[in-house]
Amino acid sequence: MDITKIKAGSIKLLGDGYVSLVDASNALGASPLILAQQLIAKQAPFSVEAIKWAGWPVADIYQALDHSYDDAGQLEVVLDAEKLGGLQG
Repeated sequence: MDITKIKAGSIKLLGDGYVSLVDASNALGASPLILAQQLIAKQAPFSVEAIKWAGWPVADIYQALDHSYDDAGQLEVVLDAEKLGGLQG
């Protein structure tokens, strides 16, 4: 990220409402992936707006799917369309 852009701020990053990850990363001189990784590393709250995403309606995805934890303690979920009852979208 471009530290001078961060220090100077950006009109796109000010104000109420949401700014897209792409717009924020462009304003800061970083890739969307790097910015997302930085937000996660800092445990900063951010949201995802899901528009026209295909998915599976389930009451409890944790119980519906096989899951385990990797060596780092991160939850791994095996997506199985058959167990989920078919793709909706």
